[in-house]
Order: sequence, then structure tokens, then C-alpha cells
Amino acid sequence: MLGVVVAVLLQSIAADAPPQAWAAGLVARVPQPSVGPQQLPRFTAAEAAALRDEAEALTPAAVVLDERAGLRWRPLLGELTAAAVDPATPESVRSDLHATCVALERLGL
Repeated sequence: MLGVVVAVLLQSIAADAPPQAWAAGLVARVPQPSVGPQQLPRFTAAEAAALRDEAEALTPAAVVLDERAGLRWRPLLGELTAAAVDPATPESVRSDLHATCVALERLGL
């Protein structure tokens, strides 16, 4: 039912404006992708240490029994790895992030 209402509304909006004007309005509202290099997330020393401590405190049984562990760490793993190999990341932060990644690999995450 809701889909029908949305389709009727979209048709009425499209019928009111000429196709070129409607398409130009749509292009103006859609954000353009950035062309430059992507900014990696930066971790502070305190954040990196907290992540390391949290990852090292996990046990294999906790990961198996609690699916939230995987939901928490799997999306972060790429960011952690990228920041750990980024030369712009301070050495102390990189070592904590590397230790976090090692602890997660030990657990199979």
C-alpha cells in the first residue's frame, strides 16, 4: 500500500516538471563523490590503547558465545589495519593497533 502511494506521488512530481528540469534538480541534490584521497580514520593513543586492551581481554569462548563480538570487531578490522600501516599514524598508536589486530586474528575475527 505504501509503495503505491509513493509511486503515485513520484509520478505527480515528475509530471509537474519537465524531465530535464526534474533531472537537473535531482543532480543538484545528490552529493558528488570526492575526487581526492580518502581520509583514514585517525585513532588517538588513548583509543588505540583501549581497543588493544579490549581485544586482548576477549576469549575464544566469549567470541563463540557472543555474536556481538564479531559484530563489533569485524567492521573495525579494516580501519585498524589501514591505520596500523599508515606512515602518518604515530608509532605508539601503530603498535597498539597492530597488537589489537594480532589479538583479533588469534580469536579468528
